Amino acid sequence: MSERAGFGLLAGVFAVCLFVLASCGHSPPLLPMSQAIAIGSGMRVAVPIYRHRLDDNNVRFWVWTRIGNGAPIETFLDTGSVGLRVLTRAAAAGQYETLGLSIAQAFAGDDVLVGPLANAIVGIGDATTSMPVTVQIVTSVRCDQIPRGCAAAQVSFSDYGIGGDGFRGEGFDAMLGISMRHLTMPEVVNPLLAAGGQRWIVILPRPDTFSPGTLIINPDANDLAGFHKVRVAFRKYRDSPVPQETDMIANCPDRPFEAQRSCEMTLLDSGSFGGHQLFYYYAVLFDDAQGTISVKPR
Repeated sequence: MSERAGFGLLAGVFAVCLFVLASCGHSPPLLPMSQAIAIGSGMRVAVPIYRHRLDDNNVRFWVWTRIGNGAPIETFLDTGSVGLRVLTRAAAAGQYETLGLSIAQAFAGDDVLVGPLANAIVGIGDATTSMPVTVQIVTSVRCDQIPRGCAAAQVSFSDYGIGGDGFRGEGFDAMLGISMRHLTMPEVVNPLLAAGGQRWIVILPRPDTFSPGTLIINPDANDLAGFHKVRVAFRKYRDSPVPQETDMIANCPDRPFEAQRSCEMTLLDSGSFGGHQLFYYYAVLFDDAQGTISVKPR
């Protein structure tokens, strides 16, 4: 779910179960925040990724997150955006500290998420940030360029869910963007990077299985075996002085790295229609320390 450059900031999503075993009531209990593993500790954490299908057959993927010691939130997992964005109804009072700066971010579907920045301890499955990170508390949504032409205009805010395609009660109360982009403006940040994480692997659940996928934070040597680099499209993002990764990679990931120069680029974005297809065939390693994306056939 790509952000639109040069506008502001945002994210989110919620869903109804398609497969009972895959999506509802069968997730492992979350550790208390005091016992969760700190993301920057270097210890390996495996977070289940669940699948949900919307009424229009679009697929969304989600993980459990928490703000402070609040209740777990089903959260849209998005490799095409940056940061945790939570609808105000899911962010319990006292679990975050607002920073007095409101932002707005347009996304590819023309939805704009509006609301203040805040600092909060963030939990992702059984991992947690050791210190507060910047998130967005979404207090309203609207369309960007096409009046009443986006999902935000199809339902009331009370019925709106991020990634819900405008269906009442569909979508998520939060969105977790885990792109490697480093933004220089004051805005939300990828909790993995802000908390000292440097590498993570995304293995989305396949459409032909009830089994969840896995987000592996701080993968170990066994996890990393068999990955090879894939060529990534670079561009300057907003006011960044250096090029940043985008969500476009070479559409021939099995070729030798240098041979990938002649290939067309394809979308690698778990939050967009079509952008998650490559994840069905490859596990994807995001390595912020090296500034690379690598894949391994599944």
